[in-house]
Amino acid sequence: MSDIAFLGGGNMASAIMNGINRGIKSGDLPQLIVDVFDKNKDKLEIWASLGASGLLNVQENLSNTKLWILAVKPQNMRELCESIAKYIREDTLILSVAAGLSTEVISSWLSGHKKIVRCMPNTPTSLGMGATGIFAPKSVSEQEYSMIKSILRTTGLTIELQDESLMDSVGALSGSGPAYIFYFIEALVEGGVELGLDRNTSEELAIKTVVGAGLLASNSDTPVSKLRENVTSKGGTTRAALDVFEKHNFKEIVKEAMKAARNRSEQLSKENN
Repeated sequence: MSDIAFLGGGNMASAIMNGINRGIKSGDLPQLIVDVFDKNKDKLEIWASLGASGLLNVQENLSNTKLWILAVKPQNMRELCESIAKYIREDTLILSVAAGLSTEVISSWLSGHKKIVRCMPNTPTSLGMGATGIFAPKSVSEQEYSMIKSILRTTGLTIELQDESLMDSVGALSGSGPAYIFYFIEALVEGGVELGLDRNTSEELAIKTVVGAGLLASNSDTPVSKLRENVTSKGGTTRAALDVFEKHNFKEIVKEAMKAARNRSEQLSKENN
């Protein structure tokens, strides 16, 4: 009998598991027995190194597990839910990490089961530097909700949402956000190469600059707009660069990209209703 069962052992699931292990090591979480169900044998070997028991197929003893973490891709979620619904008990607690799938939709696939919490983490959770939005309907008790929050806090920042529809906005910002940052780093690296730097040097400088700027913003009470101004001398090199960003409406491009991500999440939800 396990305490937690991951249904799907991909990157996000293993990132949460890394957080659980940190929580256990620090004493923030009790010792937990974890199972993971995944059809990929190679993934299960990785999970064994994380201290979890890997299983290729869902088994009846899943019904004895209090918390199920649904961590398959959204397009595979219905098939998964319908295959495990028979193992649900009245007190089974569900945590979904799938984008674009509401608690109502997941409930319909789980034979009407209501104890479902939704979260939208991002990949830096693997380092304890994640940013996660979380929502629980009234059918989840405060004690149950607190237990899930204690787990997710081991992965970084958690923001509680009172309106589930805002989960799509969280996904567009922090959920997809790391990809935006990586894309920007790629641009910095390529720009450095075009300016004559070798690729390794350009990559080192780009990554350290982004990490350092993020840490400075995180550890400062100064608004990010002021931090930007502090680097920008009138008539200087940084001002010349920012003029190009503004000429091409950089902020509007970012906003439009985020809207596209949110709209796709909403579309996924409608497709599954």
